[in-house]
Amino acid sequence: MAARKLNSISAKVFNLKKGEEKVVALLTCYSFFMGIAYAYFYTASTSLFIGKFEIGMLPYAYMGQGVVNYFVWLLFKRLQKYMSFSKVFVAGGIFLFVSVVVLSLEYIYNESKFSAYALFVWYNIFLLLNGIGFWGIAAKIFNLSQAKRLFGLIGSGEILARVISFLSVPLLLKSIKTADLFYLSIGGLVICLVLMPIITRYLKGQINVAKPNLSVDAQHGKNSESIFKNRYFLFIFILALFPLFATFYVDFIFLGQVKIQFVNAKVISGLISVFMGSMSVAEFILKTFVSGRVMTKYGLLLSLLLLPVLLAFSTTLAAVLGTFYGTVGLFFSFIILSRLFVRVVRTLFFDPSFQILYQPVPIEYRLGLQSKVEGVSKSIGFIFAGGMLLLLARAKFLNVVMYNYIFLVIIAAWIWVSYQLFHEYKHLLKSAVAKLTAYVVNDDKTGSLAISQYLGMIDTHNVKKTAAALNLLQKIAPSAFNLILLRLLPKSQGSLHNIILDKLEQDNITIAVPVLEFCLKNDNPTGMTSRYAELKTYLVQQQRADYKIVLQQARSPMAAERLSVAHLMAFYQNYNGYKILNELLHDDVITVRNAALMASGNIKKRELWPLMIKGLLNDETAYAAIHAIKHVGEPLLPYLDALLNRVDLSKNSYIRVVKTIAAINSSKVEPLLIAHLNLVEADIRNNIFTALHNRHYHFPANEHQMLKEYIENEIETIAWISAAILDIEIEAGAAELRKSLELELRFKIGLTFKLLSMMYDANVIRFFINSFESSSPEERAYAMEVLDMTVPADIKKLFMPLLNDLSNAELVQAYDDSYNQQRLAVKDRLIDIVNKDYTKINYWTKAMAVNLLTTFAGSDEVLQAQMLSHNKLYCETVLWQLYNSNPYLIDVVTQRLNTADRDRVLERTKRFKNINVKRYLLTDLVSLFKQNVFFKSLPMFELMNLCEIARQQYLAQGEGANLTHEHDTEALYFVMKGQLRITDDYGEHHLESSDFYWFVAQGATWSLNIQAVFDTAYVKISASAMYELLAGYDNRIKKMIKVLTVIADKEAVL
Repeated sequence: MAARKLNSISAKVFNLKKGEEKVVALLTCYSFFMGIAYAYFYTASTSLFIGKFEIGMLPYAYMGQGVVNYFVWLLFKRLQKYMSFSKVFVAGGIFLFVSVVVLSLEYIYNESKFSAYALFVWYNIFLLLNGIGFWGIAAKIFNLSQAKRLFGLIGSGEILARVISFLSVPLLLKSIKTADLFYLSIGGLVICLVLMPIITRYLKGQINVAKPNLSVDAQHGKNSESIFKNRYFLFIFILALFPLFATFYVDFIFLGQVKIQFVNAKVISGLISVFMGSMSVAEFILKTFVSGRVMTKYGLLLSLLLLPVLLAFSTTLAAVLGTFYGTVGLFFSFIILSRLFVRVVRTLFFDPSFQILYQPVPIEYRLGLQSKVEGVSKSIGFIFAGGMLLLLARAKFLNVVMYNYIFLVIIAAWIWVSYQLFHEYKHLLKSAVAKLTAYVVNDDKTGSLAISQYLGMIDTHNVKKTAAALNLLQKIAPSAFNLILLRLLPKSQGSLHNIILDKLEQDNITIAVPVLEFCLKNDNPTGMTSRYAELKTYLVQQQRADYKIVLQQARSPMAAERLSVAHLMAFYQNYNGYKILNELLHDDVITVRNAALMASGNIKKRELWPLMIKGLLNDETAYAAIHAIKHVGEPLLPYLDALLNRVDLSKNSYIRVVKTIAAINSSKVEPLLIAHLNLVEADIRNNIFTALHNRHYHFPANEHQMLKEYIENEIETIAWISAAILDIEIEAGAAELRKSLELELRFKIGLTFKLLSMMYDANVIRFFINSFESSSPEERAYAMEVLDMTVPADIKKLFMPLLNDLSNAELVQAYDDSYNQQRLAVKDRLIDIVNKDYTKINYWTKAMAVNLLTTFAGSDEVLQAQMLSHNKLYCETVLWQLYNSNPYLIDVVTQRLNTADRDRVLERTKRFKNINVKRYLLTDLVSLFKQNVFFKSLPMFELMNLCEIARQQYLAQGEGANLTHEHDTEALYFVMKGQLRITDDYGEHHLESSDFYWFVAQGATWSLNIQAVFDTAYVKISASAMYELLAGYDNRIKKMIKVLTVIADKEAVL
């Protein structure tokens, strides 16, 4: 209990998460003792150098630091080729310890100027080895989001050590000499040497294995060998130079003023230690409790810009005051202020944020880049800063005030580089997330007629599968179907060859003539030359057929002839061809009308447009009308807009119109759909949002408030659903309701992310939709960082709980402040679900709640209020429960209804006498469909809509039906109970419970004979409904082809 409480306190105070405590403690402890070693070494070496040399030696010392820094880096770069990272880390600690001991003892015993110079040069090696080793470990083990939270906290150990060290120096110097401070530095290094093997053993699996990372292209890693070939690496390299120059510039002026005022090394040590200690106190407090939170909240750009902006402020004031009043008084105060900024702001914000810049680089290349920047870039910085200060010092016409103006120019360049680097950082992260999502925006927003997606569904080695695929594509994608036939024809053989030739002839595909000529010319049709020649002759004749003869065939009493003419019209080269189509579009036979509709789309005659629109509103011709309208395209948008403005259509019709508009390739589609967002009910609006999302539409900023309101509504419903699941989860018999609520929850979350993807970076949101849960912590961190950079805090607050795989209880708690949810008793929650606005949840969920509610006493009054619902499945469920529990109540209520409502209720209740014998409840039918290998993959709510339009039928044992109407022969038959024997033009097919028959498996048939082997209840689903269910869904088409092939193979074996 105490441990949990302690962990909770550490999480709140230090911003730690579970599992991070031990590693952070180890690294912070190491940071502390390294800070002890560095602080005492820096104080002693700086004091001794200033005491023994004139200020003019500083530039030479800085250049010496650069040279030594570079050669030490080269040494450790070579070691990295032969040793693991953990061994290099320990070797660096040993090297530092030995070198400090040797140099310190040399000075203590000889007190030579050379030793003082060497010690001053050497203090930077602390920073180099710490950057390569210690921060190299941190970069390897923490991802991007952890780095933003923890780098500041880990570094606070070093800051605390500096506070203690610097402030203790004045007291220590009362009893020891300045040079004796080196012993304390050596003591700190000894403890670091003890901690090193502990850290490397604990983190061995993380720091010695370079894990592959998909975040960026491997080329980035290769380019790390040459920084100047990679724009991102180049900017990191350049940015590392600026804070070094700033530090040396400010130190040069600051230490120069100190040298003028003081000459005794002990006095200088005391002054430096008090000054540095005071700054370190501020550093420690801010870095421990503020730095990580500020970086997390305000992001990387602020952290990178804070130091140069503040330096610009203090330098500008120093320059202006120095110009008018000279280098006295406030001038030196602003130099001290600049020194404060360089020390505190750099340590607090710039250095941790600079370490974060390495995070997008693949982990296997990250250390190499980090090492090169620490070794090469900073060495160049030392030499450049020293050289420039040397030139300034020797330029007699320049004074200290002029230095400030020069520094302002450098600061301006610093700010520009920071901006450029940040944009490169954003681009790199976005590229990383884009690669993770494999997301590519297709400029063709309708998904073109490219047939590659369909060719992949065809297996030319499996004739049955190919035949089923062609039969299906012929109906749902006729334009692609025609091109597929032409693509396959020259390469086909055997049975497939005959299938293709037959279809070219049956559908009068006259565009095949050039392909047939090519095959004849190149001797492709081995053994079938005469068949090719006959087909070519026939198609040419059809193409040039006399108009009057074609018109006569279109008026033939035989449906087969009229159907052939309807197919021909798609390619018929006669201006008056549309007149023939006009007649065929009024044909009594649905297959003829559908073929005529598709041909109308090909010829795009304005005179036929009204009939296309009319066909869209007919369930039997809708799929063909959609295809035709899509081909005509933009000119039909005003007609479709008019449909959306009507008030007399069914919800399914409105949704169909929305999907049809979205399929058209036109820039006018998005404005049209957006104009109807606030004019339609929720289900239709959600389909508009889905259509816009699929077309990769991005709302402008001035419309984000509208989307935010929709998102807030969805989040409120998500919180409500989570609360509902919590209330009913332990109730016996609530499994189906819980499953439905969880489906609702997934749908609402998906819609929320769709809305977000139309406001902000689509790649990132798509990553959260598809890959967030399955991705690595590193990949998640990239996406979260891009999110921080692109999404405002108020929006992020809304959906962040959805990203963390929270339980329902945690989700309710996360939204408690904004969307407080009451916990209800099971019965009360069920009543709440039943009464919930149907625009918020699906009728299937409400039906499941009704079924469970009837197990509680006193539910009849609640159900009575639901009797007149216009949803077929929900109304049936309510009436069925009342029929079983209180039929008298139905009679009483029915008497008070108007004639239309009374007839509707009586029509539905009279069917209950044969429930589970001759017919099934729609809820039970859904369950039966879920037992079929194809239908079980459909979303529950879509399956519910399919069951509502299905026609339930019954045959007693031995009874049968002969069907010749195309509406019957093309329909899908699904057995609910019993066994059917169906005979078509190709043979017999035996169906048992949950099996289905569809003509697509074999091909069109002109007659069906259905016989009941036992008493059988079955449903018939129109072909048009199936085509509409499949069209545009590649996965469904593939699944259906696979199922039909399995059925055909099974029947072949039988």
